[in-house]
Amino acid sequence: MFKQKAMSVYIDDETALVLNSLREEIRQKNESDGLPAQTPTIGWLARTLLREKLGMSAAKNDAPGAL
Repeated sequence: MFKQKAMSVYIDDETALVLNSLREEIRQKNESDGLPAQTPTIGWLARTLLREKLGMSAAKNDAPGAL
């Protein structure tokens, strides 16, 4: 038996709207602060928030601009 390393999931409309709103807040904050930081993707936000909720540490190989 092998260990599954990843999977795809569908995000419902309500969750997608909240993630889009959060992404836009981050983009606006970076812009107003004059930071040239890349705006995180919806996928990165979803993965990061899920890992945090599950009590897991951040994935070291997952960058905010990752798909």
